[in-house]
Amino acid sequence: MYRNAERSLTALHKAFESLLLSKPVNRISVTDVATKANLTRNTFYSYYSSIDDLTQSFFRREHKLIDLIETRHLVFDARHPAGLVAACAEYIFANREPYATLLDRYRNSPNYQWLISTKIRNVYDVLVERMAQQKIKVEECDKRFVSFTVVVGYSLMYQLVTGGLDVSQEQLTKSYLGIVQPYCAMLTQEAASLKDIDPLIMLVCDIDVARKMATDTMATDAVTADAMATNTMATDAGLANPASIATIHDVKDGSAAA
Repeated sequence: MYRNAERSLTALHKAFESLLLSKPVNRISVTDVATKANLTRNTFYSYYSSIDDLTQSFFRREHKLIDLIETRHLVFDARHPAGLVAACAEYIFANREPYATLLDRYRNSPNYQWLISTKIRNVYDVLVERMAQQKIKVEECDKRFVSFTVVVGYSLMYQLVTGGLDVSQEQLTKSYLGIVQPYCAMLTQEAASLKDIDPLIMLVCDIDVARKMATDTMATDAVTADAMATNTMATDAGLANPASIATIHDVKDGSAAA
């Protein structure tokens, strides 16, 4: 029975993955997935309540970053960002090839940007769940720290796999922390006015923003951490159109993409 269930789940995931290559996600139906998987609609509903439910499962099948973080027993604390940044940098280097394969496979798909933004958002959602398990009360500044760290990490990974960056893991970790640390300082010192700096958690809407952000902030070792943070978050310097900026936890309908 267990093996049959595993086979069915695998078939549904593979069918959904195949459909994402050619059909807009908002037009993929339960019938489409079931037919592609050579299963009945009843079998689909035995495991998932909807396409949205399948989507959540599809993106949560494998969370290597989460596993890495949990093995190190890291605490998600904006006052101590170095541990999470180091783990993310290690994950980035270890998973460059799978991520490059993902980008290449879906580059011509109508779901390309949706796929990337949803993947990022799901990692964030799982991390917030882990935060809730660690703490009695999850502070907003810690959620924003995690949000920013995840977004910056994926933008840096994008640059690595597309040839925009050529750095060692040590260099990446150092510059990555140089981007995140000043932002965390703002979060912890200005907690009373978080709403004023919320737009600085950017992205999840335009992959070009991610590319420019990573390129600008990693351009030279002579750039200070403060300057890197400023370049990263300076929306008024043409980095992004303010109308297109969104936080990970604000984007819930998949309409914005990274």
